[in-house]
Amino acid sequence: MNNKKISKRQYRISYKVLQIEDQIKNKTNDNLSKEQKERLFRILSLMSFKEIERYNQTGELADALFNLGILNSNNY
Repeated sequence: MNNKKISKRQYRISYKVLQIEDQIKNKTNDNLSKEQKERLFRILSLMSFKEIERYNQTGELADALFNLGILNSNNY
């Protein structure tokens, strides 16, 4: 088991990623592939919590992820 402490920022980002994944699953009942989840987390980890929240609320985050090929028509 990994005893490494995670920062509040990492925790918030992880939580936000799970919320976004849940929203996607609720829309489509599809799961993201492992590769898509890894790319999604890498991108979101570069963004601030406020940016993630703002772009997620406006739908711009999902649009950007779709354009990057992380989301496709099956899970968008």
